[in-house]
Parts: sequence; C-alpha cells; structure tokens
Amino acid sequence: MFPRIHMHKTWTGFLLFAVIYLVSIILFAAIYLGLELSGAGHLKEHYLDEKGLTLYALILKCLYFSLVTNLSVGFGDITPFELSRLFASIQAFIGYLLPVALVINLFPNEVKEKLKEEEKKHGEGN
Repeated sequence: MFPRIHMHKTWTGFLLFAVIYLVSIILFAAIYLGLELSGAGHLKEHYLDEKGLTLYALILKCLYFSLVTNLSVGFGDITPFELSRLFASIQAFIGYLLPVALVINLFPNEVKEKLKEEEKKHGEGN
C-alpha cells in the first residue's frame, strides 16, 4: 500500500489543484461579467432569449461559460465575442496547462524518492 507521506502529498496536491481550478473559474467569470456590463465583450447564448436578463442570470451564465471553458473545449451553446474571445482563449489554455503542471509537480518527486530508496538499499548492501 502507499506510505502515509505519499497519500498526504497526493491529497495535498489534489486539493491545491482543485482550489486553483476553482479560483481560475471564478476569476474568469468575473472578467466575463465585467466585459458584459461594460459592453467590451459579449457571451451570446444561442438557445435562450437574452432580452431582460437579470444580473443573477448573467452571473450564472458567466460562471457556466467559465466552468465549461476551463474544464473542456466548450459545448458551443455560448459563443464569446469581442474581448471575451481573447479571455476565453487564455482560459482554455490555462485549463489545459493546469493538469500538466500537477503531473509534473507530483511525479518527479516520486521518481526522486524511489532513487533515494534504491541508493539506500545499495549503500546498506555494501
């Protein structure tokens, strides 16, 4: 089974990864909301009439779009326009890089620990 230290590092890495994702989603949703309210960007929802959209519904739309953009390629039900396109591209890129960063951060440490264990075994055998 996994040593206790390994499990602790894995859970810590996973929780850090989840918090970073959550902060990223909320931050980009706030950016999309600001762009919508200022008129510098727009998120066009194809299957809903956007006339008379309340602030609460706009916040939910921005959160939904941010979540879908960060965690996947997107569903295509909402399309960004103007400056929102730039931020959606940046967010999608960050969404793809975060899992890579997690893997790079966790697994090299495991390899180093295995090498140290092997060195100790070889050192004791001599």
